[in-house]
Amino acid sequence: MITAGNSLIQSLADRSGTLALSWIHFLELSQLSDQSQLIQIVTFLQRMAPNFFFFEVIPKNVIERENSILRGDGIGAPHADDKFLKAFLLHKRQSVNPFSVGEFLRDFQQEKVLKMCQSFMAELNEVIQSARQMAKQNSTLGARIKKVPLGPAIPHATRYINIEAGRYLVRDKIKMSSQDWRDYFHMIVPLAYCDVLLLDRRWASKAQEIIRRLRQAGHKAQMAQVFWKRELEGFLTALEAVPAKNDANLAFQ
Repeated sequence: MITAGNSLIQSLADRSGTLALSWIHFLELSQLSDQSQLIQIVTFLQRMAPNFFFFEVIPKNVIERENSILRGDGIGAPHADDKFLKAFLLHKRQSVNPFSVGEFLRDFQQEKVLKMCQSFMAELNEVIQSARQMAKQNSTLGARIKKVPLGPAIPHATRYINIEAGRYLVRDKIKMSSQDWRDYFHMIVPLAYCDVLLLDRRWASKAQEIIRRLRQAGHKAQMAQVFWKRELEGFLTALEAVPAKNDANLAFQ
């Protein structure tokens, strides 16, 4: 783990890269019961600072910003979560270090934060159950969810990935746990914007299937190279093969 962490830090530094994180990562860390593992992860993240990129996990928000840019009245990175970045930089802290991961994490170790997220994920499950019922009752809708989304060529395939991922949830009828929902939201936007993406096995497989289906349908926008946790060596090799660029190329874990 230490060797892999050192390799990741060095590879990103060599490429002026950033580690893509979201508020969901911090929520997950806040629930870790293994304190030794938590200390290891926080130490690793602290070593990465300030080379973070906080990304927006809600695809709808990213797509709306992409539309603004396509219309010519938007600027910036549509996948950036500026509100979370501001919260990270301005959180109440005891030290003078604005990138104190450990101190920021304490804000998430609150019961109300966990309950809010559980409520959000329960609502998502209700939405999916309703969509499944509608697809079952409506043959036209049932046939549509089997198809790959089509549309004009655009720089990032966020909207197509989002549609395909949503149709998968309706079509395959998997039971979504809280962890599944977190992995789901860690797949869509990073798949559209990251250079390399590390996921759990189920969602790495699903991301690779989404890429395959979109490519077969003619979508040419760049999408991340996807690996799962037991492919860490391949993940690091792929990262090292990413050419150095002036702008940040994202690695997500």
